Amino acid sequence: MFKDKVVNWLLGYDYKKVLEDLNKKVASKTDVSYSEISKNTIEKINFGRRIKTIRKRNLMTQHQLANLIGVSTFSIKEWEAGTVTPNEKNYIKLKNALREL
Repeated sequence: MFKDKVVNWLLGYDYKKVLEDLNKKVASKTDVSYSEISKNTIEKINFGRRIKTIRKRNLMTQHQLANLIGVSTFSIKEWEAGTVTPNEKNYIKLKNALREL
């Protein structure tokens, strides 16, 4: 529940609705069903894109953002790539840091 709220805030839209729309488009064009698409992977990629967009909009480097929230540059790189997502503690730090920009 908390994670959904944070993800929606960072993405700027209701990701569940986007996934439903994606499911309809995919189902209409291919034999692939929504259940075959990794919801988690899509969320991670979109989450990472949103972080990167906000960071770049504020002319900030990954290193600067990492220093601001107290994590490694590698963590920011991984989050933006959609490889991993931050834990709850780092979600809060990231959310607060991006709000202040």
